Amino acid sequence: MATYTAHSAVDMSSVGVDNGGTSDVTDDGVTVTSGTSRTDYGGEIYFYGTEVCGTLRSVAHSEDSALQWEVTGFSRDVHTFNAFLLDGDGESAMG
Repeated sequence: MATYTAHSAVDMSSVGVDNGGTSDVTDDGVTVTSGTSRTDYGGEIYFYGTEVCGTLRSVAHSEDSALQWEVTGFSRDVHTFNAFLLDGDGESAMG
């Protein structure tokens, strides 16, 4: 079961796809940044050409280097996660 931890007031229904640039890719996940916004996507994530594939296991979002919220303890296919977010359903995206 997913565990959600808010480090500030957050409306999960407004969680969306961060359209920044990929700033870091490691064996443990991908970091996307846009200005002072940073989102860390943890799991077994890989690229097939320009397509992002794999399994997400955690997401953490920061603004101005301050952690805003994080979700851990879930396992979701990257494409399924993205489809829920594009439909505006951030809560279901986390499992």
